[in-house]
Amino acid sequence: MTMTNTTLSKIARTFNQAGLGWCVGGSLMLQCAGIEIQPKDIDLFVLPRDFDLALALLNQDGEMIEFGPTSVFGSERFARGVVFNEEVDLIAGMRILGEDGWVEYDMDPATLSNVFVEGEKIPYGNLEEWVGLYAAMNRLDKVRLIQSHLKNKGASK
Repeated sequence: MTMTNTTLSKIARTFNQAGLGWCVGGSLMLQCAGIEIQPKDIDLFVLPRDFDLALALLNQDGEMIEFGPTSVFGSERFARGVVFNEEVDLIAGMRILGEDGWVEYDMDPATLSNVFVEGEKIPYGNLEEWVGLYAAMNRLDKVRLIQSHLKNKGASK
């Protein structure tokens, strides 16, 4: 992990203490999983029931603004802003319009993995699920990165 260790650990401490259902997704999730990539922001996913509290907690240390769905991203709730001088997206009920219709990310806490950053537990999304999400986004570069990582990880067992 590089760019966001301190920010991520501070957010994790706050979210974990509040008992939120959450995880890191996107490029930072790939980095948490051991894939060499440089994230541009922190993508945080929360259970829909925890969105309002997560947004309030992030606003204590930054400025987040909630936006409505777009034509491609029909997420239930979405906010973007800056927390501890880092760009952060907060998402609940993510939906992506792919070629075959809407693809949803249900963030099942049972499928998450964890890393520890500066002593804080950071849950991150399931890589296999994200292959489909990135395919729906037409982010084939990230699909290949995940598939290669999973293949190499399986070969090293």
